[in-house]
Amino acid sequence: MAIGEPIDRWRLVWARALLGEDGDVVLWNALLDSGAIRAPSFVLEAAPLARLLVRLSDAGYEVERASQLVWTLPDALEIDTPTSSYARAVVSMCSAARQSLLVVSPYLEAKGIGRLLDALLGALARGVSVTLLTHEAQSLGSSASLALEELRRQAGGLFGELTVFSARSEAHVLLHSKIIVCDHTRVLLGSANLTEPGLDRNLETGVVLDAAEAEEVSSVLQALIDSDLVERVFSTAK
Repeated sequence: MAIGEPIDRWRLVWARALLGEDGDVVLWNALLDSGAIRAPSFVLEAAPLARLLVRLSDAGYEVERASQLVWTLPDALEIDTPTSSYARAVVSMCSAARQSLLVVSPYLEAKGIGRLLDALLGALARGVSVTLLTHEAQSLGSSASLALEELRRQAGGLFGELTVFSARSEAHVLLHSKIIVCDHTRVLLGSANLTEPGLDRNLETGVVLDAAEAEEVSSVLQALIDSDLVERVFSTAK
């Protein structure tokens, strides 16, 4: 790694010898969480990296475990136990993707999508296939449709493919799960919709899990996409 140069997660495989089988993912997410790299450039910045190294040397920073709880906490809730941010975990998942992102959020709104817009556009710029499942995206003027407008506008000229599916109203099925799957190897399961309250103000809980769970979730979501329960609203596929 060199200061001032972009970092590619796939060049961090050496970290597996130090941190275990998922060492490259652990290091990548630690760099993202600390601000040492940021989407979409992923250039390594000296000052945040130095702070991360100091925290690691003091054993005051716990890098991502194989499974990890993440939280959105109301401002009025004061607790002594350190927690990992749900919003930061969502952004980290999007920023780490190199092949595919599967996102399920029943409800969307502009501020929520805005929190991860740069990370999603960065993924699309890298050629990642981004698939999003929600409700009412086909309805002009709906919260979901308005929330996706800016993402859809900017995604058109990027290498990756953005595809949005929406639940069919006649199916009478609520897509209630809140899920993000990164490259079929990492999955965030939780309670937060991609809305400002869900990522900033509510009490929300999620868990980040590894490849075995990610594969199972991916299989279920692919079956959903192939079913008559959802319809494709739009795609940027050429």
